[in-house]
Amino acid sequence: MASRESPLHEAARLCLPGIHPEESTVSDAQVLECLGDEDWETDFVLLEELGDARPQPPEFWGLLARAARLVWLREDADWYEWRHSQAVRS
Repeated sequence: MASRESPLHEAARLCLPGIHPEESTVSDAQVLECLGDEDWETDFVLLEELGDARPQPPEFWGLLARAARLVWLREDADWYEWRHSQAVRS
């Protein structure tokens, strides 16, 4: 998932549209900076925190679920799917 087209990068783009590290909050800058480090667990945690901090579209949670499946995080993927279903109902 090192590609800039990975589900994690797509989720970050949904979460942080048009944000550049120099003009964003610390949390946003951390996400943008960390996505290239291949520390997937940290990426997931940061994106989850941003997802909890402000409402995200269902696609955001769906992308996290897809990314979690790609790195074999089954329980996390199930949780993201649940969040996706909750966002669809909202």
